[in-house]
Amino acid sequence: MKKGIFIVSGIVLSLGLMACGSNNNGSNVEPEENLPVITLVDTDEDNQESNNVVADNSNTNTDDKEVASTAISDDQALAAIKKYCMETNPDLKDKVDSDDYTIYWNIESSDESQIVILYRSYTAAEVRYYIDRISGDTYVTEFVQGITEKEERSSETLNVKDYIE
Repeated sequence: MKKGIFIVSGIVLSLGLMACGSNNNGSNVEPEENLPVITLVDTDEDNQESNNVVADNSNTNTDDKEVASTAISDDQALAAIKKYCMETNPDLKDKVDSDDYTIYWNIESSDESQIVILYRSYTAAEVRYYIDRISGDTYVTEFVQGITEKEERSSETLNVKDYIE
């Protein structure tokens, strides 16, 4: 009896090891990176919605081109922030045109993911707009020398894409 159990156990163990073994038949073939789109559709209408599977077949070169074409340029960001400031403060245009105030906008920093625009307000406040280059999502900080100790994030947010012409 014990001998029969050992034989059956050995066979089961051998089958298990073969099932867990490599499935490449001894070849050293690398898997392909860009596989075709596979869509599984159940013809049963009741289960169709839950059984649909779509594989993403995006090509990274195409994605890079799309990102580059949708990325916000430094000049677009600067113009959009100026437009935003003018729209949110209608009196600002007169102050900009006047020699009585020091007002300016500068691109303070820029990298592949973020643009920072500095707006020096007529009140001497330094307002920075941190812009996500792809989404356009922007948050705002403010620093007023002698009043605040450091740059502080405000609750103001916007999307600069709404102000790009």
